[in-house]
Amino acid sequence: MKRILAALCACMLVVGLSACAGQGQQSGASSTSQAAAQTSEQAAEESSAASSSSATSEAGASEESSATTAATASNAAAIEEALNLANMDAEWTYSEDANAWTLTPVTAVTNPEIPDEQGVSVCVPGAYIKGIDTTGDGAADTTSGTAVGVLVIDYDATVTSENGQVYTAATAPVILNTGAAGYGNSSNTQASSTYASQGYINVSCGNRGKQDTATDDAGNEYYTGDAPCCLVDQKNAARFVKYNILLGNLPGNVDYFVSTGGSGGGAHAAMFAATSNNPDFYPYEAAAGAVGVYDNGDGTFTTA
Repeated sequence: MKRILAALCACMLVVGLSACAGQGQQSGASSTSQAAAQTSEQAAEESSAASSSSATSEAGASEESSATTAATASNAAAIEEALNLANMDAEWTYSEDANAWTLTPVTAVTNPEIPDEQGVSVCVPGAYIKGIDTTGDGAADTTSGTAVGVLVIDYDATVTSENGQVYTAATAPVILNTGAAGYGNSSNTQASSTYASQGYINVSCGNRGKQDTATDDAGNEYYTGDAPCCLVDQKNAARFVKYNILLGNLPGNVDYFVSTGGSGGGAHAAMFAATSNNPDFYPYEAAAGAVGVYDNGDGTFTTA
């Protein structure tokens, strides 16, 4: 009897445990299913939120990019208008002896730190010039003396150099004279007519140098002669001249620039040619307000 009762108890215990296990598995499965469903819903919500955030971020970035582009374009337009010789009341003087027209120095940038050292002058052979348009009608009103206006260029005229090269207003080489003797500053000076008889365009530019100081808005004097100021000012002068050749305000070949100088100026002539359009100089050029280099405000530059 005791054995029979023990066997019956054991069977009942096994059945009970099995039932408990079954209920536990069902309950666990239900809980897991609910948790999975909740997790899935949360993931969906989070994904939706992330997608919305991403879309908002992209829209913001797009708006910011558009604003940057618009600001850059506006800045570029302002600089290009200001440095267009036709808008600058440029004064030209004719030398009968040299048969050449020379531009009184004008600013080469829109934001000069030392205006007397960041200008440019150009001398062009008289053979390429019909005269000066003083009224804006495109006709040559003045053919000698001094006049304020725009050059009227004769692109059919030719000049033969002493070595037999034949140049026109569109093919004439541009000679850039680099100052910076001893790496010092150079004031703006009139371009020389030395090369006019050879058919060359001659450019003279000022530059900041090692002994320079400037005064800030508060009236405090500070040193400003660090490199690469000298070279940057020469590059900015070249940009000014190329830009105005492209506009038709000056004769000359934008692809035929020759740099020349003596002593420290000779070193700069070599550096000018070797560095060419190197982007390392963009921040300095843009800060000065040079034509063709525009700061986008995000560490990049729009250039031409």
